[in-house]
Amino acid sequence: MFSRFGWLCACVAACFAYRVSAQPPAQSVPTAQQLLAASKYVTDRVRQEADADSGRSRPSPDDPVISQAPAPDAPGAGACVTLRLHGHELTRAISMDAAASLRSAADQAIVSARAAMPEPRDMLQRAARAEQWKSATASIELAGPLVEVDLATFADAGGRVMTGIEGVAVRMGDRVEATFPAQMLVANDTPPTAFLSLVSRITGDPTLAMPGVPAHDAGDLAKSHSLRFYKFRVVHAAQAAPGAAALPLTRGGRIVMSRDITMASMREFAQHLSDNILAQRTTADGRDELFSAYWPLQDRAAEVAGPREKALACLALCESARLTHTPGADATLPPPVAAAQELLIPLLSIDGRLPADDLPPATAAMLVVSMSELCTWTGKPKGDWFDKTHARLAQAVQSSVDESGAWNDTTRVPERSIIALALVQLATDPVMGTGNRASPAAQSSLTRADAAIRALFRDTAPGALVMHMPWLARAEFLLANDDPIKSAAALRQMRDTAWSMQVGDAEARLAGNDLEGGLMLAGAGGDTTPTAQSARPFAFFAQALGDQRLTDKSELPAQTSRMLRALRFLRQLSLDTNWDWCLPNQQQAHWGVRTSVTDQRQSLDATSMTLITVSSALRSLESPPPAPPPRE
Repeated sequence: MFSRFGWLCACVAACFAYRVSAQPPAQSVPTAQQLLAASKYVTDRVRQEADADSGRSRPSPDDPVISQAPAPDAPGAGACVTLRLHGHELTRAISMDAAASLRSAADQAIVSARAAMPEPRDMLQRAARAEQWKSATASIELAGPLVEVDLATFADAGGRVMTGIEGVAVRMGDRVEATFPAQMLVANDTPPTAFLSLVSRITGDPTLAMPGVPAHDAGDLAKSHSLRFYKFRVVHAAQAAPGAAALPLTRGGRIVMSRDITMASMREFAQHLSDNILAQRTTADGRDELFSAYWPLQDRAAEVAGPREKALACLALCESARLTHTPGADATLPPPVAAAQELLIPLLSIDGRLPADDLPPATAAMLVVSMSELCTWTGKPKGDWFDKTHARLAQAVQSSVDESGAWNDTTRVPERSIIALALVQLATDPVMGTGNRASPAAQSSLTRADAAIRALFRDTAPGALVMHMPWLARAEFLLANDDPIKSAAALRQMRDTAWSMQVGDAEARLAGNDLEGGLMLAGAGGDTTPTAQSARPFAFFAQALGDQRLTDKSELPAQTSRMLRALRFLRQLSLDTNWDWCLPNQQQAHWGVRTSVTDQRQSLDATSMTLITVSSALRSLESPPPAPPPRE
């Protein structure tokens, strides 16, 4: 699961390849000052269009371009100017004409935007078009020098181009076609996909480029069609609101600084995450549902969430409410808990909402855990449905282990940790279980759960133990109650190993400052670039921070420092107002957590787990909440 050395080597190799493959450029990457000058030039051009339609100035009938002022000096290979209206792309223009690129791209964008707007026939329509110009926002990307990339296959581009920071280009003869990073982010494209599209565009043959097919992969096409492949660094600025100054961006957003991670800002972050989960609510077949995923830059939602995803979201909402309320202290439920109740109770109480036949044990386990947390706020649900549903959930969970606690071979290993937590809940919870630890039934269930937990620790390699976080650790906390934690040594070792895989300053300078604080967990194809999966172990680390059995006073400063970096990374994955330059639906997009800095899909699971992590961290770092009153 961990591979710091491999990831660091990849970063170093990428930078080495970049420098070795680049010929000494005659021009350097545009500076921040040149970017701001270019941004002002483009935004002034847009403002002049609004002034023209307002009657303040008139363009020549023979010249569609208003501004005769020279474009500022911006060394590099090209420029991309994108104009948006209410977050939707109005037009995009790319010019790879070196020194003349900025003016050429701005001219093309202005002319294309004019064509996209209705031609005014009278003063009222001209005034309406002027308002459209005033509502437009601009995004400006300036390319540095082209650096040739020797590709044997299109797949090679995945490790050679930094998505969101570098663009790609293809040359055939004197013609160059390019795709800029912001365009790739919006489309959620990878570098290999972008190269494929460029080959189709520059050759005019959409069937020519085929990855993995002899004579049609990158290396073969470079020889047969005299194609040359390039990448180029980009500086990017965009207006977050009409009339605002364009702000420098990295991979589409602003870098979250360590100084921004405070107790107050994290409380606000938790509230924003909770609001985002509720913003994913929709109605399907007359049911109150949640979207499982959302593509914010495209304003496109996926299918509705399944029972497991919905249960996790409800668990996160209830846990976040503990930051401001105490279960049972008020007659009125906090809004997040009330929302969780509205989502979870119909799912369990109405026939047909759960699978009619086999209920997956992991889904049943998540429902048990979520219902246990909800019931601390609401007490036992009313209605004769509960006992029947409770029995069904318990049966599904317990089917994963035999009477001795041995795991069935059919139970997937990554799902066993949440099942283990549910087994403990079924033995100890006042509503979902027996509630009386001393009873024979509870003791028998606890013995079975303990055996299952011990088997997970025994059968899982230390480096892979992170896959079971945070649920396995939570099962241990709940099983131990106030006694010593049996697996404390293993959990401490796993935490130390994981922290050693955290992206620090050195790695961040190589791979991107927005990655700082994330964990390098092995993913598909061995890729260890930090993703939202980091929130899973972070949720355990946050809880352990407030437990002296795992974090004593001498360890607290170092653990807190690492946790603050972790929170910085999760905050970086969340879309804030700095992304408004490309968000068609800000209400639904704001504060949702992306899969990674290069994959813009916002996952309900990622947002929920991040909310659990932030809530746990705040409770650990702040003074402990008052003891809840006894529940009747």
